Order: sequence, then C-alpha cells, then structure tokens
Amino acid sequence: MNMTCVYCDGFGQKQNVLAIWKQCPVCDGSGTVTIDPDAIRRAITTRTGLAKSKPAAARSVFGAEYVWRMIRFHAGVDVTMPTTCWYTIGCGGILQQRHQSLLNVLDRLVDDLAEEFFGTSTAAAEVWVR
Repeated sequence: MNMTCVYCDGFGQKQNVLAIWKQCPVCDGSGTVTIDPDAIRRAITTRTGLAKSKPAAARSVFGAEYVWRMIRFHAGVDVTMPTTCWYTIGCGGILQQRHQSLLNVLDRLVDDLAEEFFGTSTAAAEVWVR
C-alpha cells in the first residue's frame, strides 16, 4: 500500500533548520512510502517469533521499527512509553491529524501481530491502569 509521506507531505524534499532544501530521508525523495505488511513481518521476526532486540533489517523496511516497538509495548514486554518511535515513520514528536491515516494502517498491523505473538495487545494498558 502506497501512502503520502507524512514527513515531507508528499513533496519529496524538506527544509532543514538552515532553510536548505534536502531530499526527504523518510521517502528518499519519492513523496510516498510503501507499507508492506509481509516485508514488515519478515523484518521483525526470527525463527522463534518476534525478535527480542530491534533487528537490523527493520531499518530498511518502512514502518518495521515502529511496528516492532509498538508490539513489544502493547504486549507488555516493554512497559516504558514508546515516546520516540513515531520519529521512525517521520511523524516527529507531535502527532497531527494528517498522520492519522498512516498510524491507522500501522496500528492495525501492531494489534494483529501482538495478538498473534503474545496473545494480547492490551497488556501495556493493563499495567498503566494500575
């Protein structure tokens, strides 16, 4: 599934802090990102299930780092808030309405894979409710 890059808003370029236009590092200048659930799954799993530490292959597949981190959080394996994982998909620290369509697709994948690997996608919520 191709979606508009939320980091550069589909322009393929982004101004840096010095007001110099550079190729977008998230979409590599194409203006779109490809979300491939099968590629994400291959990048974050091992023979025994979900990788225990962030796999190196996740860097080359858009959304894989985000999905891996959020699965571990939702399943209760990591109980610290994943406050920086949005940077891996170009959203930065402040989520806006324009990010929602991308997050909906990735979060659906997170819930499905957390249920498959750990049997729950709400363990983190149960820890934080206490």
